[in-house]
Amino acid sequence: FKKVEEVLASRVAGSRAIDIIASQDELFFSGSADLSASNLTHITGEEALLTEGNYGRNIFYGVREFAMGAILNGMMLHSNIRGAVSTFFVFSDYLKPAIRLSSLMSIPSMFVFTHDSIAVGEDGPTHQPVEQLAMFRSLPNCNTFRPADINETNACFKLAYESKETPSVIALTRQNLDVVTTKNMEQINQDVAYGGYIVYGKKEDSKNIIATGSEVSLAIEIAKELKDTKVISMPCVELFNEQTKEYKDSILGDKKKTFVIEFGSTYGWDRFVENHDQIIGVDQFGYSAPAHRVIEKLQLTKEDIIKRMKNA
Repeated sequence: FKKVEEVLASRVAGSRAIDIIASQDELFFSGSADLSASNLTHITGEEALLTEGNYGRNIFYGVREFAMGAILNGMMLHSNIRGAVSTFFVFSDYLKPAIRLSSLMSIPSMFVFTHDSIAVGEDGPTHQPVEQLAMFRSLPNCNTFRPADINETNACFKLAYESKETPSVIALTRQNLDVVTTKNMEQINQDVAYGGYIVYGKKEDSKNIIATGSEVSLAIEIAKELKDTKVISMPCVELFNEQTKEYKDSILGDKKKTFVIEFGSTYGWDRFVENHDQIIGVDQFGYSAPAHRVIEKLQLTKEDIIKRMKNA
């Protein structure tokens, strides 16, 4: 993977990452539960795997999410086959038993989920995931990745592919993401491997904002206005929790001056803050409207969050 300065949805970045992995590993398969055109997990230039003797590496599973996950686990247990499967993040509920078994059996399957937050917009509350991030972060032996831009996405796919005994859940956006990473790709890979790192500001800044995915760029905009504020991108909470106390303390700072921004359930973030009111998230179902209208309705605009932080 090379560093890229391109504004892309992380589902598009994920598509490129899958193509790179597949170009290096002829036993890497990808597939989707009838959503490959939206998940963008189709290996470019590769045909479909069909019963009529076509041995392409794209698998069309149909709308059978659990069967898809179980099939991937079985494939991963055979020899050197590696693979990824995908659907919308809100439909991960149908896959949960298969993902739980991959965690229990230490199978490093890759589960790629797109349309990862209430910013999906018009599809409405049935398609806007709220509780899924918290669900997978509670699962033992599972790494849940939510990258902030194309370079973090590449780093997350690299870690997921290199994993030996831990499955990976990778949550990706439909909307475009600004590039927030400024270091070289080698350093970005190292930062993401820590699970959380300072993406904007200085260690000595007294106020902290922890954010993931599409909310990292929003957090940086807020930090620029508040001053004396650093932003911690946390693409993988599980990996961050595995780090030494010294590293975590050096990144987090004072809990009383730490806020969390994530457009999903606030459940599970309390360990990083003094008061639950310092967590800015979504503890209700969304609305059927364009993404910006949903964000306004839920009072998650930059102006709303700055006001809330100043009044805390």
